[in-house]
Amino acid sequence: MEVQRIMTERKQTGKKAGYLCSGLVYCQCGAKMHGARSVSKGHEYFRYYCSKKCGAPSIRMEEVDKAAVDYLSSIGVVNGTGYRTYEPGASIRRGDFCVMLSRAFQFNVGGSGGGFTDVPAGAYYASAVNDLYALGIVNGVGGGRFQPSATLSRQDAALMIQRTLNQAGIEIPDGNSAALAAYSDRGQVADYARGAVAGLAQLGLLPTRNSRLSPKANLTRADMALLLHRAMTQ
Repeated sequence: MEVQRIMTERKQTGKKAGYLCSGLVYCQCGAKMHGARSVSKGHEYFRYYCSKKCGAPSIRMEEVDKAAVDYLSSIGVVNGTGYRTYEPGASIRRGDFCVMLSRAFQFNVGGSGGGFTDVPAGAYYASAVNDLYALGIVNGVGGGRFQPSATLSRQDAALMIQRTLNQAGIEIPDGNSAALAAYSDRGQVADYARGAVAGLAQLGLLPTRNSRLSPKANLTRADMALLLHRAMTQ
């Protein structure tokens, strides 16, 4: 179950989440698991059930550590999109991912402005983008531009995570082709990101579905949380 991979014994356990992040919990069959509330003999229980009713047993929430989104939210790395909403399936923007990387790894190097022509000095993401640029974690898209409001591909996110961890002193070497052999769409990974994608996949850091890497697909807010949580607990 994917949920087992986004939890860690290093963090708080046994505490009910404030809400159910069903978009982050997957059954062993690959389907999403949905949270449901039940009451028995005066006691309230929360359990996760397979949305496809494949026959897999339900999971008591008490048996699951805090979900990745809840943990990242609790330490101020991620915010929701509204009152008690997170929108796990929505795409993350390039500028926002830089902000979350900087918060997660506490980068504050005072990178000077002007690195990119489309990153205004007063933008909320400017400091994060400039810091990551100064550290060599981001390079932009060419022509002096960064496109902070554009969506971020999964392979670009993998490359940024690899560089971030290396900068933080956690060595994540490029993976080899064998690490991608099990993925049917491995040929879609761009050459510049192949080593990073393979390295993260080999270490179990990159969330995947149905034996697919989906390297050119947009990184969702759900997978962003999974990726960041796994990276932070290396």
